[in-house]
Amino acid sequence: MLELVVFDVDGLMLDTESVWKEAFDKAGNKYGIQNMGSTLFPQLIGKSGRDEKEVLDRYLSQDIQELVIKEWERIGFGMLIKVWSASAKVRLINQ
Repeated sequence: MLELVVFDVDGLMLDTESVWKEAFDKAGNKYGIQNMGSTLFPQLIGKSGRDEKEVLDRYLSQDIQELVIKEWERIGFGMLIKVWSASAKVRLINQ
């Protein structure tokens, strides 16, 4: 029976920031935008949704912005599932 669920939303337990950064690079590459993980992603860390939108509006045209963000989320969540699965296996082995 499940007794506890922990949500790691700030990368304290798992290094999720590097996953999202890599996903940003991959999403940008798909649309011909190089190095988004190194240039744009650091400017989004710790921002509110409204502040993120302002940053994105400065760097990405409206016609591509939604496509890039959807691709980033698709890639990022897929990568996170692998990270979380690997982490859960390690915890189970160590118990």
